[in-house]
Amino acid sequence: MGEDLPFRESLRKHTSLRTLLFYNSKFLTEDILSCFKCLRVLSLLVETGEVPSSIGKLKHLRYLEIDSDSVTTVPNSITKLQSLETLSLLCSKITLLPGEIWKLQKLKHIYTHNDTVLTYMPSGLSHLTSIRTLQEFFVGKGIGCKLNELNGLIHIKGLLRILNLENVSSVRDCVEANLKGKPNLVWLHLVWNDEGVNRVKIDFDVLGNFEPHRNLKALGIKGYRDNRFPRWMMDPLLPNLVVITLVQCRNCQNLPALGQLPSLKEVHLEELDALQLIEGGGVVRRQREWFPSLKEIYLFANPNLESWVKEEEEEVSLHSVVVLSVRNCPKLSTMPILPSLEQLTIEKCSEKLMLSLLKMHILEDDMDGLTSLRTLKIKKIPNLVSIPKGLQNATALKEFIIFDCQSLLHAFPEGISLPTTLEKLWIGNCPSLMSWPNGLGNLTSLVDLLITLSRNLQSLPEEMRHLTALKVLAIGGWDVTYVTQLQGGPSSGMPLQNLDLAGCKKLHISEDDMDGLTSLHTLMIENIPNLASITAGLQFVTALKKFVIKNCQGPQTCHGQKQCDAFLL
Repeated sequence: MGEDLPFRESLRKHTSLRTLLFYNSKFLTEDILSCFKCLRVLSLLVETGEVPSSIGKLKHLRYLEIDSDSVTTVPNSITKLQSLETLSLLCSKITLLPGEIWKLQKLKHIYTHNDTVLTYMPSGLSHLTSIRTLQEFFVGKGIGCKLNELNGLIHIKGLLRILNLENVSSVRDCVEANLKGKPNLVWLHLVWNDEGVNRVKIDFDVLGNFEPHRNLKALGIKGYRDNRFPRWMMDPLLPNLVVITLVQCRNCQNLPALGQLPSLKEVHLEELDALQLIEGGGVVRRQREWFPSLKEIYLFANPNLESWVKEEEEEVSLHSVVVLSVRNCPKLSTMPILPSLEQLTIEKCSEKLMLSLLKMHILEDDMDGLTSLRTLKIKKIPNLVSIPKGLQNATALKEFIIFDCQSLLHAFPEGISLPTTLEKLWIGNCPSLMSWPNGLGNLTSLVDLLITLSRNLQSLPEEMRHLTALKVLAIGGWDVTYVTQLQGGPSSGMPLQNLDLAGCKKLHISEDDMDGLTSLHTLMIENIPNLASITAGLQFVTALKKFVIKNCQGPQTCHGQKQCDAFLL
């Protein structure tokens, strides 16, 4: 403590400070804080202890930020800060806001921690008529502020998350919240918890009375239990909606007619257990006007989703969609034609879906599909044996990643080559892979190549010498015995910068393999017993900066490399 006295005394000499950023809480005492009565801006990082109550004496304070993982309460004395405009409580363990926060009549912005444990809001929020930012509102269970107190907050803007909606006891409170009267609200997120409670009827009434202003751009609904959605969730009532997210609406069987929303660009559907069709209920579709602005589709963990439309309906084409990500939708077998698709991710889905998406579509204007595809990621499709031939039409493909496909025998069918536009190719944990992809040597734009856990590959192909743009090469895996030599791999003229070799127990690296790697600056070798020639070969690697060896036998020194950082593990 004695060593801190000079610093404390020097602080007392600067009582006229207007801005103070306090990042060491050991100096944060009642008497020190009360000295700075001219402060306008105060930011506190509180590592231990609580916030001094003397903070209430800073009458001119306009901005207060408290950042802490230990603070559980904020002194009620902050309600004396009559000039305060911004209150930022970035405290993950705070359970209550000051009970008399309604006294802060000039307060415009309230921020809370992303992982806050607040369970309700204090009563009297309706008095804070200057509020612009209130990112989270917690509905208490018979305690605290009711939803109807949102009525007076007509200037609220940006994001509003209303949580714990299962605690709503009166639908009238939702009506009086008057979300429709808040034109500056851009993003509305409605969250229900406690799925075990039977509250289907009240959920529908609650959501039905939460109609927002037509200016709303993003809508998120989580934990909603009814199987219907209110009419306001479609055009013309939400003409400006850009993003819609539906999560854990487990009884939802039919979605609202989202295709009628003229500005909708993103659709996120996650854990909708009862949903079978995205467009169901006898919707009348006009092809060119349906989803006119849709750009991105995300479908995650929808166990019963089978198709976009009923099989007997005409094939659908969504001309503006550029991103599709489907994960863990095992029954989904078809999707609309996506002629402008640029990014495609398929994970834990059926082989039928992937074949449907990668087949060649002949459109009305006779142009081939997939010509816009730039990124393709395929993961965890257990019955996939070979990539569909339709991928040959992906003439703009730059990134191709395929992981955890246990039955994959051929990365490409015989006679079909990889698109020459590829810059990144990763094939990981496909143990049945029998051969390297066709046309590997033609990939003159390839920069990043990874092949792991493919036990049938015994050596790198000769055609790798033609990969003149390759900078990153990773081969290997844990406890596998494939790849016995690098012959045909790294060569003179290849601008390789990172080489990662792991788990190739029979691998032999000769001096010739290392010759010509003049651009290599990172070499990582793991679980490779036979490294007898590695020391001699390093003399050719003149740019090496980082050399990591783990679980290997033989010489483990960085011979001739004065500037190399060697890690021997």
